[in-house]
Amino acid sequence: MNLPNPRSPMKRTICRLALLLAAFLPVACEGVEDDFPTTKKPAVIRVTTAPMSIVGEQVPYTTRAINPLPPEIENTINSLAIFVFDVREGVLRRFPAEGLESEGKFYRYTNLVDANGDGLLNTTLPVSELPIYDNNEYTVCLIANLPETTVESIAARMLEDGTGFIDEFEAITVAIPYYGAIVDGENTQQSDLEQGHVSSVYMFGYYQGRVSGLDEIDITLGRVISRLEVVFTIADDARLNPDYTFYGRMKNLESTAYLFPRGISPGGTITSEVFALPSLEEKTSTMYAYVAPSSAATEAEALTLELWYAPRGLTAEGMETLGTTTPNAAIQLCNDLPGVSDRNYQLNRNSVYRFNLTLANK
Repeated sequence: MNLPNPRSPMKRTICRLALLLAAFLPVACEGVEDDFPTTKKPAVIRVTTAPMSIVGEQVPYTTRAINPLPPEIENTINSLAIFVFDVREGVLRRFPAEGLESEGKFYRYTNLVDANGDGLLNTTLPVSELPIYDNNEYTVCLIANLPETTVESIAARMLEDGTGFIDEFEAITVAIPYYGAIVDGENTQQSDLEQGHVSSVYMFGYYQGRVSGLDEIDITLGRVISRLEVVFTIADDARLNPDYTFYGRMKNLESTAYLFPRGISPGGTITSEVFALPSLEEKTSTMYAYVAPSSAATEAEALTLELWYAPRGLTAEGMETLGTTTPNAAIQLCNDLPGVSDRNYQLNRNSVYRFNLTLANK
């Protein structure tokens, strides 16, 4: 996990299409610090998962060799971590433990997986133990599906100088658990995952405003990643060699992402291994990939799908060698189509992107 300098100045920005903002309920009230915790706390925090925004043309297609993640991975909430900051000073609050504030943790972690291993699509959290006071405003941050060891590390990093601040939290990044990657010392490769998948979908949402005196607070969680759907259609006059197939590779893939929506990406990019694309025996087929958001400003920095047309059945060594050659095509996967003036090379979190590619002979 990559944790940047906790005391660096941060500017809070929001990506224009990132639909993961929590529900806001602002209240015009000047905060006044009380001596004791409030007894007028809202009954619950209602947590829901936001739908993903669809970007691009919707077209009919069939899926073949590669499928999206199952709903139980893509949509469910398996755990929730709560961080609470006061708005006036931006200080991280400590949760009480058995009434003794000095002994509590600086976060609250809840495992929501049931005996069958299933998570939830929505839930409610009691706020009776939130570290809040009457009439003050707070930023309540929720993180879904992050291991508690990582949550604990985040809290410890913010508290290295004795006090945690909201600007430190806004600078926190997490490693995206891509298929086959090493995250927090564990290999994310699983037998039921395919190239382009992730082992866990992290989500984030927050509320900022007064907490006391409300019956309910709504927080909507958005995914910290987006889903790419690359639709390959074979041109009617295409002449395909039955002994050849297509291979692909993702270049400029962001390896980490900010939990808090900032409108920029950390900038630590990687290049994936070369992989075989779905079978193209059908007229149309689809490749799915889950990626971190990107704030690339130029074509050279944009997430790019490189394609090769090469003999079928290449070994891992053969695909590695193929990756040293010039690709037959390179397609930027971003907000705008090629040829658009002032093209936007960014990718927004919590979105579904659909790219339609036609395969034809040169």
